[in-house]
Amino acid sequence: MNLNEFDTIIFDLDFTIWDGCEDKYWAKYLKFPYTIKNRKIYGSDQKYVEFHEDIKNVLSILYTSNKNLGFITLGGLLDIQYEDQPVTHCLKMYDVYKYFNHQKTILYRTDQKSKYIIKSGKTVFIDDAQHNLDDINQNHTDIITINRLNFKNWKDLL
Repeated sequence: MNLNEFDTIIFDLDFTIWDGCEDKYWAKYLKFPYTIKNRKIYGSDQKYVEFHEDIKNVLSILYTSNKNLGFITLGGLLDIQYEDQPVTHCLKMYDVYKYFNHQKTILYRTDQKSKYIIKSGKTVFIDDAQHNLDDINQNHTDIITINRLNFKNWKDLL
C-alpha cells in the first residue's frame, strides 16, 4: 500500500508513530518536565517514548505532497488542556506537530475513534490496535485501515 494514493492519512500515536520504553508505556505517563535527545522524549523520571525511524521524513514528504494529515489518540489525560497534554508536547518537541494540518484529536481511553474520525476524500487510518481498526471498519466502510504491526518501516509505505 502506498500512502500517496490517499488524500487523507490519519494516524494513531502511541505504538503507531512512537513506542514506549516499556510495554504499555504511553506518552501520557511521561513526567513533566520533558527533554528530547535524538528520537526520544524523556520524562523527568528518565522513562521515554521513542519516535519511529523515518516517521518525521514520511510526514514531511506527505505534507509537501499536499496530503491531509491527522491524528486520533486515546492517550489523553482527563482535565488537562489540549496544549498541556503530553502527546502535544511530544509532537511539538520532535518538530512534527506542524505537519498535522487536518485532524488533531486527543481522546480518553474509553472513547471510540470512529465517532471522531474526519474523512476527507480517499482516507486511510493507521493504528496498532486491532480493536480500533475493527471499530473504524465497522462504522466507516469507506475508510481503508492499516495495522501498524503489519509493516516494519514507514518508508515502505511511500
